[in-house]
Amino acid sequence: MKRYWALAQMPLPRNEDAVLYDERDGRECDGRELVFAQHCLDALRELGELSRIRSRKRVLDVGSGRGALVAMLNKEGSSNYWCIDPQPIKKPLWPVMQCSLSGMREGGLFDYVMAWHVLEHTMDPVKFIRDMIKAVAPGGRIIIATPNADSLMARKNWRCKEIFHTYLVGQKLLSEIIEDNGFQIIKKMTWGGFPAPRKWWQNVANKILKWIGSGDVQLIIAGGKG
Repeated sequence: MKRYWALAQMPLPRNEDAVLYDERDGRECDGRELVFAQHCLDALRELGELSRIRSRKRVLDVGSGRGALVAMLNKEGSSNYWCIDPQPIKKPLWPVMQCSLSGMREGGLFDYVMAWHVLEHTMDPVKFIRDMIKAVAPGGRIIIATPNADSLMARKNWRCKEIFHTYLVGQKLLSEIIEDNGFQIIKKMTWGGFPAPRKWWQNVANKILKWIGSGDVQLIIAGGKG
């Protein structure tokens, strides 16, 4: 059996919101605010996945926080969009069920299962990915956004010092885990995360990192046959 490895650090006994880098100015965005959801939508649009996901019948957002992404993604107000989060959520923007992915009773129901900046907070990333795949119906897809351990910033040990991250997984390793569990990589990209004293310098650096696949954040879309 293949062994998986990742840069690891024990988490502190508290929960923090996910963050996503805005490559326009390098600031971190609160994972439970609308600006984070907008960046997620922008990434899906750039990969040509936004219209497809909006046409699906059942979409699950894992570790959804207040449900901002689903609230913005679901323009028609469909009841087939689901949000789950292991933490109690105050003032949700969309109904959020308090449970974990492994705690869901039935699998194979969803056309999409999304996890935006959740994987790095789990104690067993491989099991979490397997649970995502189990929750997907035939022909469905999973979407994972997480820090990229292969990025320049991770190599500089900045990401390794994030005290609320349990594991960091590189893009190559994440692809291998997904493929070893029967799914194929459909689309992927990286972006953002380069610090610079001037905005124009940062924008240029981020574009280069994105082009060579060494950005600080990675997004992978994968699916199975059916």
